[in-house]
Amino acid sequence: MRTIDVSQSGLSVTAQVKLPMGLTCTIDVMLPSASGPGRRVRLQGQVTNCVLGRAGYRIGLQFTALSSDAEAGIADCMRA
Repeated sequence: MRTIDVSQSGLSVTAQVKLPMGLTCTIDVMLPSASGPGRRVRLQGQVTNCVLGRAGYRIGLQFTALSSDAEAGIADCMRA
């Protein structure tokens, strides 16, 4: 799985497997950081779209629950 884009409300990834709409999943990602080395965070989200492309399936996830550490990691990533 490869992260394409991240925002305060969700993220886009590519994967080799199709995920069903509405599926709730938890993923661990390493986010870049504006203040030093990257930060590994655990994110929970719901699949909002899944489209087959050249690099596999492009999957959109909307966050459903974020820890304070995950929120801080995303905010830091957005400044990077």
